[in-house]
Amino acid sequence: MTCHKRLIATSALMFLASAASAAPEQVTIERDMAAIVYAGGHGFNDLSGVGAFVASERFVTAVNVVSVVGSPYPASLQAVPEAVLQAPIVISESGRGRYAGLAAVAPLTQMSVVPEDGHLTVQSLQTDGGFQVSTTKNGATNGSGSLSISDLKVDLKTKTIYADIVGANGVGVLNDRALWTYDSVSGPVKFQPDLAHPFDATLSPPALTFSGLFLANVSDIDGIFVAALNLNNIGRSAVAAANNRGVSNPFGFGTLTISAVPEPGTCALMGVGMAALALFGRRRPTC
Repeated sequence: MTCHKRLIATSALMFLASAASAAPEQVTIERDMAAIVYAGGHGFNDLSGVGAFVASERFVTAVNVVSVVGSPYPASLQAVPEAVLQAPIVISESGRGRYAGLAAVAPLTQMSVVPEDGHLTVQSLQTDGGFQVSTTKNGATNGSGSLSISDLKVDLKTKTIYADIVGANGVGVLNDRALWTYDSVSGPVKFQPDLAHPFDATLSPPALTFSGLFLANVSDIDGIFVAALNLNNIGRSAVAAANNRGVSNPFGFGTLTISAVPEPGTCALMGVGMAALALFGRRRPTC
């Protein structure tokens, strides 16, 4: 009997120790929530912030190579709601327009965190919107096509960025496609929310930049980009160059920057887009 009681007591202690050491549960906060969600002693019912995808110089070059060339403006890019597109155009002496940059700024709609010791550790982030590239018959294509990349979702545990893909020429709709992996993230993944009120609060994300976006599956060059945009070898080479790692292309397809904005209005999003383009321009390698 004594041995039996000791076994029960030991089992109880092991259970309590296991429960005490159990990892905190992940909590998801979304925009415009109907109910309050509690995390780290705080209550949240809303989410602010944006995600700005800024294309690398290599990817912008690829877009220009396959562009629908107008007179004098290219007409290849458009925003996918709810994103705001920043794609400034420069016109050469010959009168041909080309894109000087590309930034798609979308509202942050979801953030998952793990609360612990008064801090929140970011697990995933999701945005709403993106951009679409369209093509017609030209020197880099075999005919017309289109490809939209939207609703980016960052999984920090696997260092993967998922996207909703819609492509022409048989590509179809690919939801939650593992599109890119990222090489590095800068900024505080673990942060303490700055809140004036402990409840009914809007959670703002920390400033995070995910750099070095390279395709999760190299086969997507042909299976998605070449097929959807109807590219020939010239167009394919331009897209493939964005996925080539090297000192002259440390960013891959670009960067994704998460930041807080006062409100998800068009003016605020456009301001973030212009700032992101300016900052990314300063980061480009000189070699």
